[in-house]
Amino acid sequence: MKKQISFLFMLLAFLSCVQKQETSIETITVEIEDFQDKELEMNDFISDASTILLYADSLGYIGQIKDMCVVDSFLYVLDGVTASLTQFYAESGKQKSTICRRGNGPFEYIQPVALTSDGQYLYLLDLPGMSIIAFDAALQGVKEVSLAFPCMDFVKTDDGFLCYNAAPTEDLGRIVYVDNEGKIGDSFLPGNGGMPYSPGTKVFVKNSRDEIFINLPFSRTVYQWNCSKKQPEEYLVFDFGGKNIPADADLNRMNVFEEPYVVPSTFFQVGDTSLYSFLYAQKRYYTVVSPEGVQVGVVPEDSECPFFPQWQVGDKLAGTYSAPFPETTEDDGGEVLSLFLLK
Repeated sequence: MKKQISFLFMLLAFLSCVQKQETSIETITVEIEDFQDKELEMNDFISDASTILLYADSLGYIGQIKDMCVVDSFLYVLDGVTASLTQFYAESGKQKSTICRRGNGPFEYIQPVALTSDGQYLYLLDLPGMSIIAFDAALQGVKEVSLAFPCMDFVKTDDGFLCYNAAPTEDLGRIVYVDNEGKIGDSFLPGNGGMPYSPGTKVFVKNSRDEIFINLPFSRTVYQWNCSKKQPEEYLVFDFGGKNIPADADLNRMNVFEEPYVVPSTFFQVGDTSLYSFLYAQKRYYTVVSPEGVQVGVVPEDSECPFFPQWQVGDKLAGTYSAPFPETTEDDGGEVLSLFLLK
């Protein structure tokens, strides 16, 4: 009976995917040339903003949030400084537990770099250990998956993982699909023998529809994973005219931040609305692409709640900043999680 239920569940998931993406994804080109000195008010594209104070106990504060993920009612935060994984109550921000399992033993890691989830398990990516570790809701290790290549970011699909290959070759592209056991199924977007350094932004974004988007470092093209065809397809192409980074530029030998080019940065997708950020002349611009049209500009600074989303959690965009806690608490201060909902 259990096998029948499992098979039925897999069949329904497959049919759902086919219904959503049985045809190719339409590519949209967004031309952006006149954007300097324009401002974009948060009220124009944000419907709700809130904050959560991340309270830590004697186990210590969060040093640097490397990645975050939500499973049920818990928020999991990966600390890039201490390599610890902390579990918070998503509603209150209170810490529930913390683990730090550096080592070479079972369910241990060397340098974790990313998190993802399938709604049941939390997955941690260990870059030098070339492995994926699955944890249950109580942060108990349940499974390890070995990888045959170094991976800098990843995301859980319905039947495996998409990985951002840190060492692409002619035979193994920048995006690699592996099954749940780590076996390579296919790869896409061939590399050129070298990888430019990553600006620290997420390569993969997954929303509440389980749609997966791929935003490669310094690329003006955002891809969407077609789950029925099991391949990435161009979704959005941003064109900044004469401010585009030249196609033949060697990003390993130049500092694009010192050149007169637009430097692509983060991407998020909520419903039918996309939020794309880029850097130019030491300013960060945001582009909102929605059925109503395209908006672009600099978001004015807000000292109370800075707008700088770095992650997507379901349909909410998340960022952090350090701030003093209220006088009613025993803590002096710590990390504040800011959450934004696009219109």
